[in-house]
Amino acid sequence: MTLRLLNTRAIGRTVILACLAVPLSAQSRDVNDLPGNTSFPIQHGQEGRVTLIQKKIKGGGADCEDREFHVIFQLPPKWSIQTQGRGADAGVGEPLQRGARFTSVNLRNPEWKTPVRIYYRLNTQPTPPEEIVQSLQDMVQKKIDQRTREGFSNYHIRAENCERRQVGTRPGLSCIAEYSYARKTMAEYLTWIRSETCLAQIFILQVPPDKMGDIKSNIALERLIQSLRIP
Repeated sequence: MTLRLLNTRAIGRTVILACLAVPLSAQSRDVNDLPGNTSFPIQHGQEGRVTLIQKKIKGGGADCEDREFHVIFQLPPKWSIQTQGRGADAGVGEPLQRGARFTSVNLRNPEWKTPVRIYYRLNTQPTPPEEIVQSLQDMVQKKIDQRTREGFSNYHIRAENCERRQVGTRPGLSCIAEYSYARKTMAEYLTWIRSETCLAQIFILQVPPDKMGDIKSNIALERLIQSLRIP
């Protein structure tokens, strides 16, 4: 399989390398050609860039930290950060979160063609602890509505293709969506993690359905997901 690639949880304070963000508009062409490439627009009035602090790990990979948002994740060996950017949520689908600041990061795995993306947002309105699990379930329909607005054809998520999970101490939900693109059936792998103050998403678009098993069972991707720490 030829694929191309995304990322996020806690780290020490020794700074080995700082990577300056690249505007989201600098994404690779194959990603921009997808429907929905404006999922996370940088809003005017926002800085549009972020610096993730990286500390190299012996044996490969790096611990990555967003000190402003207090988000941490571990970059797998040979993976790299392709683009980073900040923006403000437009509140479509979640009006109470209008104006909430988010960060979007594209990760690249040299063995994959499809980018892996990480999105995390600091909520303007906290989610009550007793509502977190239901709010994760609600993300399924919100994602369907979002992708439909963005022009994805026949985008759907079957209930049997979703499973609850735990990411560190946070509840999560992983789902497989299917849609039509260029007259072909394609799939998207999504994982949401939520706390009272933060929503995080790791997702991979444009996956051939027969390759989804390879994505789900990928050890490096699973370690990336499990390394994500949000406030």
